[in-house]
Amino acid sequence: MAFEVRRRRIATAAAGAFAVLAAGLVAASGKQIAASASAEAWYASSAFFPRLALGLMLAGALAHLARLLAGARADAGEEIDADSSAPRPALFAVLLFAGYALAALWIGFIAATALFAFVLLLALGWPLRFALIFAAIAAGALYAVFVLALGIWFPAPQLLRWVSGG
Repeated sequence: MAFEVRRRRIATAAAGAFAVLAAGLVAASGKQIAASASAEAWYASSAFFPRLALGLMLAGALAHLARLLAGARADAGEEIDADSSAPRPALFAVLLFAGYALAALWIGFIAATALFAFVLLLALGWPLRFALIFAAIAAGALYAVFVLALGIWFPAPQLLRWVSGG
């Protein structure tokens, strides 16, 4: 029982810390993100997506914190059997997401999205042809939504700048 109380306190402290961090980042985002042109659409603002992500992080942390403070168990009643847990796939997923973020800087958002989807589907055991087709469709759909429909252009990839000498 003491272990459960200690675990709930740690989870509550972590959720509270995430909530405070997110609130601080939302408050500081005005100084950290360059101002956009006033005639720009709200969704094209350079601050929109970072603030949306921070807002979702804040809402999730506050909801979790409220649930913990209301007395819910930190694990929501789900026990994880150490014998059946799979830390390697979880670590692979974290590394894949980190690689996705780095790849987006170097090869561009659309190419990184296609690469990420392709590698993820192959890791999940999907056939090579399906992974390739799905990755191309996903990247094309994101390009259509962001660039064609919303008019949000992504910065040139670092690799392109480096190759062109710019």
